[in-house]
Amino acid sequence: MPTKKDTAKKKTIGEKKPRKHHDGMFKPGNTIGMETRVKPGQMLASVYDESYPDKIYEYCETEGVLHSFERWCLMNRVPVSTANEWLAKPEKYPQFVSACAYLKTVQKCELIENGLTDTYNAQIVKFLLTNNHGMKERGETEIKGSGGLTINIHEVSDGNT
Repeated sequence: MPTKKDTAKKKTIGEKKPRKHHDGMFKPGNTIGMETRVKPGQMLASVYDESYPDKIYEYCETEGVLHSFERWCLMNRVPVSTANEWLAKPEKYPQFVSACAYLKTVQKCELIENGLTDTYNAQIVKFLLTNNHGMKERGETEIKGSGGLTINIHEVSDGNT
């Protein structure tokens, strides 16, 4: 009869022992991560709801916050990636796309107005307007010629180039 020593598989260099499969933090009785788990009745929305455009317009009427698409998604338990998929289908969700465009315009106006009154940090306002709203600084070049002639050249852009 073979002994345990005779039947043991020899381990070669670099070979790893296979890992046991388990459900990790979702193992029964494990409380690690409980505060971050989605609770029953709090599921994230993955199905489009016809009331979402109206909820966006209502959200735009709230005071005291910088309105953002991400905040609206958070408040309505809609994953941003799911909402972006809806935005990518304007023929299927035209009211949602229109409401999100309105939200973006509200945010742009808030950034400009609060940036001009120093309510918001000017560097942050510039960053957000440049990266999220297609705005950029206008360039200006001055050329001095002979006889005191000065020509100012202004770069004009609509933000799409």
